[in-house]
Amino acid sequence: VKSIGHVLALMGTWKAPKYITRAWCIYELYVAMSVGCKLDIIMPERESESFLEAFRSGDDRLSAMWEALEMADVRKAEASIPSDKDHILQLVEKGPGFGALNQMVRKKLQVWFCDVAEREATTWQEKHKHCQTTCRQAGEITLKIGRLLIEFFELDR
Repeated sequence: VKSIGHVLALMGTWKAPKYITRAWCIYELYVAMSVGCKLDIIMPERESESFLEAFRSGDDRLSAMWEALEMADVRKAEASIPSDKDHILQLVEKGPGFGALNQMVRKKLQVWFCDVAEREATTWQEKHKHCQTTCRQAGEITLKIGRLLIEFFELDR
């Protein structure tokens, strides 16, 4: 990962991110953060828009997604090749430890989802800037994002 210098993580769907169920994905994300690689997490545009709509409306699926992120655990993750997972678990155990790695990955993804909400909210506001209800809705979205950032200890934003 370090020699490549750039990791592109495809989140896929926000409703049940498969990314956090794969041992290699979790470990690669951790390594990228640890060695200072450029790290881009992406999600298809339709998923970003769907996420913002769910965020705006208070969709129950958001709770399930936040819970899934909170439960991300490299020990419970899958790998196509069992020996790959065993090797990853050995590296984690000798390195940062399971708790530290899991917490670092969880926080990164939680904050990234806040970034997606913030970016999509800005785009949405621009598209609806002449609508009378936009100011109130924009305020509600901003407040929700702010609460999440406080919850994730991102107080400097």
